[in-house]
Amino acid sequence: MTQRLQSTHDFTAFANALLSRLSENLDLLYGAVYLADEGHTRFSRIGAFATDVAAEPREFALGDGQVGQAAAERRTLHILPASDKQLQVSTATR
Repeated sequence: MTQRLQSTHDFTAFANALLSRLSENLDLLYGAVYLADEGHTRFSRIGAFATDVAAEPREFALGDGQVGQAAAERRTLHILPASDKQLQVSTATR
């Protein structure tokens, strides 16, 4: 894994390689990596697993949508569907 990650040349390639590798060992359905701006107030998705980051770039502000809320609280948010309903997740768009 280390060799594969060290051979990447930019943040996007690193994020995609990391998520792909993690999916081989974890039950990962979806994943994304976000890069914070210098002020740590805006977050841009630079890599993804099971979604196309290039076709639909997303940015979030601190506290904006699911990603921004997780960043504001500095923790992972776990979302589980109710037993009788499918899970639908929506986040803020820019």
